[in-house]
Amino acid sequence: MDPITAIAFASAMAFVPPAPRPNTGSIIRHSGTEYCLDRRTTSDRQQESADLNAPVFTELLGYKSFVDGWDGDGSLAPSASDIHDAIAFVEMLAPYLPLPGAMLSPEGQIGLYWNTPIAYVDINFDSNGTISIYTRGRGAQPSAEQYVDNLNPRDVATLLPILDVLKPMKIAA
Repeated sequence: MDPITAIAFASAMAFVPPAPRPNTGSIIRHSGTEYCLDRRTTSDRQQESADLNAPVFTELLGYKSFVDGWDGDGSLAPSASDIHDAIAFVEMLAPYLPLPGAMLSPEGQIGLYWNTPIAYVDINFDSNGTISIYTRGRGAQPSAEQYVDNLNPRDVATLLPILDVLKPMKIAA
């Protein structure tokens, strides 16, 4: 291959995007139960994550424009790190869970919530980098209320069993 052809070929190869690799998913074992985090392809997950028009992402990204006093005297804007943590948390949710709604307290605390016929779940992102979760089941088999705090938002092995209250129930045939 002559030098000019080699340069042209190398340049063309530099712009070929890599093929999406399948994400086989992470299996987490907790108390004898297996939870699958995600079995979609990497490109599918990136495409969904990039869809910042989903209401929860639009709301969370909108919090970046808030300044102290947004809700009257004494109200605080959320921190950039809390916004980032909330977005990252939504992106790591298992695919069987519905997307949450977003909320912001006058103290600048970001929250996510689900209010479904199956359950009510409320997650708050605390300023120390942890989260607290309140859950209450509903419907045919309501579960007891549960409140857990000081959780690491990236500790999927702990979080998935708590969020399983949102998983659609199987109906016996």
